[in-house]
Amino acid sequence: MESNSKYFWQRMSFIVGERIEVLGVEVGFENTYYGAHVLALYENEVVVQDETVLDDYCFALTEVVERNRIRPTPAVVHSIFHLGDDVDVWIYGGWRKCECRGLTDGGCAVRLPDMPNSRKTLLHRMVDVRRHQEWVYSNGKNRWFYKTKLRNVFSVGDAVEVAGVEGITANGFFNAHILEINAEWMQIEYDIVAPEDETKIIDIVACSRVRPLSDVIDVGSYEIGDVVDVWIMGGWWAGICLGMQNDMYTVYCDYMDQEYVPVLETNIRIGRDWKYEEGNSGWVYSKV
Repeated sequence: MESNSKYFWQRMSFIVGERIEVLGVEVGFENTYYGAHVLALYENEVVVQDETVLDDYCFALTEVVERNRIRPTPAVVHSIFHLGDDVDVWIYGGWRKCECRGLTDGGCAVRLPDMPNSRKTLLHRMVDVRRHQEWVYSNGKNRWFYKTKLRNVFSVGDAVEVAGVEGITANGFFNAHILEINAEWMQIEYDIVAPEDETKIIDIVACSRVRPLSDVIDVGSYEIGDVVDVWIMGGWWAGICLGMQNDMYTVYCDYMDQEYVPVLETNIRIGRDWKYEEGNSGWVYSKV
């Protein structure tokens, strides 16, 4: 499956006033991120004011931290948690990495990383649980990555996205459902219909072209330089956001006849790739 990675831009720096997250390092606060705002920037350090951590006088703590302890605030990912997924739980004013051990009505059972052999689990409200995401730097790019225990083996009936392979369609992904699965190929039925008779299109595709249906990743607004997907001609197409004017985003798609594509806010999403790493699978995306 061809990756859209050529569109990913590097997140170069932070700015004063920006809301970020700071990784805790004190004993008992490891694997926990706290909300903060940038007050000043230096070459290797950043002055931040924490949102929930207080000093000895019960004021918001101001501290100097190393740059490798800060990251942007991650986007909100709307997805269903699975047994074994990495999640963050809101504990003591910060987001702490845990393991999902199951779901109940309105709650999520989690296990903390410092008690992996314990049978004890903690139950938290769903509003206090989020998808755990890693801010990683590789090959000259900053990207968000979150893995999921979502099965790598698909089942008949699953909703998926299928990569195009010919001409302009090689830059798009198209929604479909699986009808049949073979060792190397799948029979799929696209959600779009054939223009000549308005019937669903059925095709045989290589397994490498199929990925799960994407989660909804809420990044708020889109900025100039964001890698995005736009919904055009029944599929999601990769491009670069050039800004917004008159309630329409302009997206640059260099492979289309009309390179500068106007799209409504309802027809744009943050760009993403589906990756397999060390037996785990997950989504990778970038935000300016």
